[in-house]
Amino acid sequence: MIFLVFCGIFLMMNWVTVNIYLFVWDAMMLATACGYLKRENEAFLRKILRVSLISAVAYVLVRIVRGNIFSWSLEGRSWVFYALTVIAVGLVTVFFVSLWKYRKSGNMESGQETSGKEGTGDGVTETLLKSRKHDLKRVETYLEQVHIVGINGEWGTGKTFLMEEFCRKHGEEYEFVRVDLLTCNLDQVDVFLLQEMEAILRKHRIYPRYSRSLCNMMKDHSWLKDLRELLRMDNEVKSVVFDGFRQDMKKLGKPVVVIIEDLDRVADGKVIRKILDLTERLSCDWIKVVMEYDVENLKKLGFDRKYIEKYIPYVVNLTEISLQSLLKVFWGKRKNFSKFHFLYLDVFMSDNICKCLGISQAFAWQWERISVRKVKVFLKELTIAMENLEGMDSEYWKTEAAFLAMKHFSSEIYEELSFQEDFIEELRFGCPWGSERYNLMELFVMRRWNDAGKEGGLSLEQTRQMFMDDSEMARENRQKLCLLCSMDYNIYVMDEEKQENRQLEAEKGGFLGEKRLEHRYTMETWQAEQLNRNEKVSRLIVNLYANGRSELTDAEKNAEDFIREVLMKEPEQQEEAWRTFGERTFQEEYEKEDNGTIFRWGGNHWIELAQALCLFMKRKPQGKAEAGIWLKFTDFCCRKGRLENQITPEYIRWCNYIKLDKKEVFLDVIRRFCGMEVVGNLNTDKEYIKFLRNSFRYGYFHGYFSDYEDWKLELPEWNPEMTEYVKEILQGKAKKTEQEAVSGIYGELASEELKLVGAFLKKNIQVIEAAPEAQKHRHTVKMETRTRWEYLNEEAYQELERLANRAVTEAEYRKILQDAYGEGKISLAEMRRLLQKFQK
Repeated sequence: MIFLVFCGIFLMMNWVTVNIYLFVWDAMMLATACGYLKRENEAFLRKILRVSLISAVAYVLVRIVRGNIFSWSLEGRSWVFYALTVIAVGLVTVFFVSLWKYRKSGNMESGQETSGKEGTGDGVTETLLKSRKHDLKRVETYLEQVHIVGINGEWGTGKTFLMEEFCRKHGEEYEFVRVDLLTCNLDQVDVFLLQEMEAILRKHRIYPRYSRSLCNMMKDHSWLKDLRELLRMDNEVKSVVFDGFRQDMKKLGKPVVVIIEDLDRVADGKVIRKILDLTERLSCDWIKVVMEYDVENLKKLGFDRKYIEKYIPYVVNLTEISLQSLLKVFWGKRKNFSKFHFLYLDVFMSDNICKCLGISQAFAWQWERISVRKVKVFLKELTIAMENLEGMDSEYWKTEAAFLAMKHFSSEIYEELSFQEDFIEELRFGCPWGSERYNLMELFVMRRWNDAGKEGGLSLEQTRQMFMDDSEMARENRQKLCLLCSMDYNIYVMDEEKQENRQLEAEKGGFLGEKRLEHRYTMETWQAEQLNRNEKVSRLIVNLYANGRSELTDAEKNAEDFIREVLMKEPEQQEEAWRTFGERTFQEEYEKEDNGTIFRWGGNHWIELAQALCLFMKRKPQGKAEAGIWLKFTDFCCRKGRLENQITPEYIRWCNYIKLDKKEVFLDVIRRFCGMEVVGNLNTDKEYIKFLRNSFRYGYFHGYFSDYEDWKLELPEWNPEMTEYVKEILQGKAKKTEQEAVSGIYGELASEELKLVGAFLKKNIQVIEAAPEAQKHRHTVKMETRTRWEYLNEEAYQELERLANRAVTEAEYRKILQDAYGEGKISLAEMRRLLQKFQK
């Protein structure tokens, strides 16, 4: 066709001389070489070379036909002709050599890819084939003896993989025609199938006598079909044509296997019926048909089992492969495979869950129909998610793996969640006796209500029924509980925190907000860490759902920003940076909108900052920079009276959050403590005992104490006898430390440090001996109010105000004000105010 087109062009354009043709030909080939002479364009370059050579042949033949062949003599030509000819020969040579190199390198790479695939096959493909070898054997047996075989399996279970392996294994025995129903025109799918079979005949140089007639008969509208219907000959002719087409296919000498993919994903039932009817008519000993489908989807489209069996009597149901086996296939040779054990081994519940709900200590996962493709997608998304953490070594790896397992393997639970609240609050368990649904914390409360004899609670039998029955709802509840426990929440700490908050609400006396702040500032560090960890787990879950949601807890985000925006500045710049930071956090202007401020109304900002820094640096250690951060923080807090120069309960709580594992930080804290004013004893304050124990522990750690004696301060309750006991311990340590300092055996620097530690111990003795008890500061909110008048017309108001100072009577002034009020220049309040000023 291309050749004829060029011949027509050159016949019409007789004025094209050899030089003009060579010039245009050289220009186009040179432009192609400059722009596209790359291996990636190999197919395009072959086409260009083929077209250019066809045009050259057409041009020569047209010149011969026109009888001016004598003009092809090479003698007497101009240098232009010779130059263009040399360029043309050179370009053709370049193209041929380049394409030869491309083909050669392509073959080598293809071999490498093949060997690479074989290597992969030894791992992934071979392992999958072990699980599918019996299914493959059954397909082979059926195709040897029957005409139509169905492969039934859910989406992604490996139907296509199985048939690809069959094609690879039996490529010499069969010819294959693959029909992907999702990529072809469904209205003409029967015509497409016949054309593909015709192509096989042509490839083997067999003339297809009946395929064209059969295609015309299958088309919705054709003059031949309309004529046959008019003469009522269609049925008779169709049977003859089908028989003739089958006989043509028999000439191949080996059977043809027609593979129909994704039959169940065609929404139109008429198309499915057309395909089934056509394949039934075509099938015979030398035309085999394999249908890939999911029978459950076909049933949803209205095809019952009897109808399907009529067309597909022999079915290979794919064997289900366990999640453990699939994980081994796709991850087994990598490191840390053992971390996936929690997805297929029994999940153990914490003691408080088992005791409170009266359920078994372990539940098995309720995974159903996990396909090969789902596992591959799960592992790929998990790999991508791990890039945001420290990989599989992250302590939150299990959380992300459990969430993605829920997303891909328990989609019905995933779709129940809106991810607007914490995962542990949104995940609700159904009740067999009604429509009520409770989250885990609500179940704990309902159980305790029942134990306390309150109405509306849940008995132990009821919670057992929710989780231990054989019902579908109980099965779903067990699956949800397995997911929740796999998310790595510390449910014990979360439950304890909620119970303590309820106790604070129930206590009489005092302000609830003040009690909550005191509880927040005095909780154990490990408890604060676990609560922060629970918040971190919830945030990672919503971040996986939507990346616009922050994966950092409020403490982590505020601490990170405070370090970067304030502490890392020069001391003279920190004041302005602190004001900016304070304004931004008060307005809650964060990069991701779901982060909030850590500062509470009426709270102590310095304790809250110390707690946030402590939690942040435990979760994200700063290495060598950590000591510098704490030193800058203590300096910043003690500057400009931010922390009072007194040893108060608030100061002790602030100290307890500072990590003393670095010697510089330890010495800095005790040096500042020694410079503080003693305003009373802290003998009944549990936080003070914690402070002393930390000091003893890290004093021993840094070598200032020779004995590890912090256990001596494990005091259940302080009483007068305890006061003397603690004083004796402090005096003994102070005496021993001062003796070592005076001896000078460790050098001048160590002696100075030991003297400082001794002074710190003596300072604590002063605190214990102080007569009054140091009082806690009330957590209050300071508010200032200012009144500012808004004028209707400030200029008119000021003019009337000046008029009051002139020589006018009260009646005249009142009349002027009334007129201004009538004109809308002043309000009634402004008129009243102006009259009062005039009268004064």
